[in-house]
Amino acid sequence: MSSSLNPLSAIEHESPWEYYAQLTREKPVYFDSALQLWVVSDAASTDAVLNDPTLQVRPASQPVPPGIVGTPAGEVFSQLVRMREGEYQQQLKSIIIQALSTADLAYVRQLAEQQARRALEDGEEINSWMFSVPAAVVASLCGFMPQNVPDIVALIAEFVLCIPASATPEHQQRASLAAGKLLALFSKEIAQAPKGALLAELLHCANERGWSQQAPLIANAVGFLSQTYDATAGLIGNALLLAQRYPDQWQREPADRFIKEAVRYASPIQNTRRFATQSVTLCGHQIAPGDTVLLLLAAANRDPVRFPQPHAFQPARNHAACYSFSGGRHRCPGTDIAQAITHGMLVALDACMPDWQHHLRQRRYLPSGNARIPEFLLSKTN
Repeated sequence: MSSSLNPLSAIEHESPWEYYAQLTREKPVYFDSALQLWVVSDAASTDAVLNDPTLQVRPASQPVPPGIVGTPAGEVFSQLVRMREGEYQQQLKSIIIQALSTADLAYVRQLAEQQARRALEDGEEINSWMFSVPAAVVASLCGFMPQNVPDIVALIAEFVLCIPASATPEHQQRASLAAGKLLALFSKEIAQAPKGALLAELLHCANERGWSQQAPLIANAVGFLSQTYDATAGLIGNALLLAQRYPDQWQREPADRFIKEAVRYASPIQNTRRFATQSVTLCGHQIAPGDTVLLLLAAANRDPVRFPQPHAFQPARNHAACYSFSGGRHRCPGTDIAQAITHGMLVALDACMPDWQHHLRQRRYLPSGNARIPEFLLSKTN
């Protein structure tokens, strides 16, 4: 097994797949003494962790990162359903799932194509484009007017600075300033969003279920954009690489199948964490209260027990068990929207630069704790 990789550094490696495969074969569950956490890489154990209620998204002693407690960023973070557990979380998440399910995916794809083409025609750089367009699409879906969308996107870019465990005090302060502005903007917009807008649907679904608290709805609406930011940029970037590598399949296969396979094959989110609230046995290993479990979603997506010929890019395969958007009670409800946005953006790039595959060069993968996001150079002269 490669001594140059570990479960976190693999995210930035050009090709970590054999390393992941070795972990899955040789030690699917083990304690990494250097990282001081448990590592899970196979599909069956990943399922077990994702469905165990004693293994939670946040440490019991730190439901909110200490650096943002008592700040607007902490207020948003504390209400996000993906960070919370229990009946309250499930009720709120059911409202969010219902609201997101009202999105017309054909319209989402069309909106993404339009906004992506406009940005490219305006000369936006490719790496910025991968982050800004998805956030702009979701802001538009929420109901914000076009002239206000750039401000929303800029604020989201600041807010997400507080989310990584590596966030510095400066990042947390900037994120809190942005969160305060976002809360004010979303609070105003949710009261006036036009019928059919995502914020209006969120409020409507809440009212139908007798949910009267607006603050959690607003915080999770901000969360729509923050969750869109890195994960969708990673999906777009990796889909670009695969469309460049397999141009015939991109042109021949249904785009939704191609993108679903990109989600599995290249895993835009490579890992996620869970924290033990009590002692639990996992595949014969005793996990102690307070222990951290790192789930290598990218490895589980290449587990041959779950996905035959896992290292082959096959858009026609069944993707029901793909782990890139987590699973169990915390499976991301925006998966279909992210894939529709990616579809629209790739179509836009095809239209604006039909020979882009010949001019796209990958520089590296961006430093990240859990997202695999390529950085590119796209130029007619490269």
